[in-house]
Amino acid sequence: MRRSISASRTTPINSDNNNASTATVSAGLSISNTALSHPILGSAVLKHIPRSARPSCCSALTAILNSIVHNSGDCSAWNKLLTFAKDVLLNPPRTGGTCSITKCIIDRIAGSSQTTKTYRSTVQRKRPFDLSRAVSSKVEDGNIKAAIRLLCSEDKPADFSEAVLTALQLKHPPASASRVSVPDPLSFNSFQVTEIDVLRAVKSFPAGSSGGPDGFSPKHLLELVTCQSNGRTLLTAQTGFVNHVLDGKCPNSVRPVFFGAKLLALEKKSGGNRPIAIGYTLRRLVAKCANTFAQKKLSE
Repeated sequence: MRRSISASRTTPINSDNNNASTATVSAGLSISNTALSHPILGSAVLKHIPRSARPSCCSALTAILNSIVHNSGDCSAWNKLLTFAKDVLLNPPRTGGTCSITKCIIDRIAGSSQTTKTYRSTVQRKRPFDLSRAVSSKVEDGNIKAAIRLLCSEDKPADFSEAVLTALQLKHPPASASRVSVPDPLSFNSFQVTEIDVLRAVKSFPAGSSGGPDGFSPKHLLELVTCQSNGRTLLTAQTGFVNHVLDGKCPNSVRPVFFGAKLLALEKKSGGNRPIAIGYTLRRLVAKCANTFAQKKLSE
């Protein structure tokens, strides 16, 4: 179950975690003093993008990324990026008739009013956690390690309650006012990555990695950048976006959301809750590129 909370800051998390599918409590932190907020999904996001719909998705996402790079202060472009999966990749509702998922996606990208009215009226139903379904999902994704970890783990999803919500907030408190200030990004030259670096980072996500608050998963990104028709164009735009963020050009009004995460709770056998934070896929991609650069420097 998702629940919005008013907060002044979210906690940036740089690590990817595959245990996210085992939890049932999440907190989508809504930033009240900015123009953006975490998207609230009305239904489940498609696990895979149909091949015939990928060229259209590539073109749409490329246009959004290029728009941000050319005018980083345009909050509408950032909002389109954060709501891309919500607006385009939601699982179509069952209407009782024949439905082409590819056509639904293409119509959504084109902005068909009829399609928008039909496919945005769904309501996501909360399902109880099913261990067998979670393990099967990891096996289907090819992530045997995660499936074994699920089977061997003694943790279980925590029930949604105010007590659990408060415990998560205590583990992720707002930043202290006395913390060390972050250097101005414009005061030094940042490193830049190549398309090869970005593609390698995209492929480094473990199979079945969960998406962040927007539902856009690393699998979606991999399917698009490897699209034969115009995946290379998207990779070029994606590289420009990564370098743009590495250059410190992410607006202050966007940072609390883009560097935020979805919080899930696991109930530990020894007591207490284990918080699992899942950030946006594109933010995690930037972090992977930065970590790879840092590891190379340390090894030298």
